[in-house]
Amino acid sequence: MTAGLATYPLVSMPELQDIEYVLERQPDGGYLIYVPELPGLATEGSTCEEAVAMLRDALPAYLESKRAQRQRHS
Repeated sequence: MTAGLATYPLVSMPELQDIEYVLERQPDGGYLIYVPELPGLATEGSTCEEAVAMLRDALPAYLESKRAQRQRHS
């Protein structure tokens, strides 16, 4: 299993342009990708590119979920 840190522009919001993520090759194939600074945000893909695309797609829902949690606890 290999892991690497990379920076990739995931979203169009300037404050989130450079998010560090970990991309790990899985023993059974494919790649796991997660953001250490955003607990619970993880996904996977068959290729590195697909994993990054899946993370890009998951990020808005993750952020909205965190906003909703914060509002409930305010």
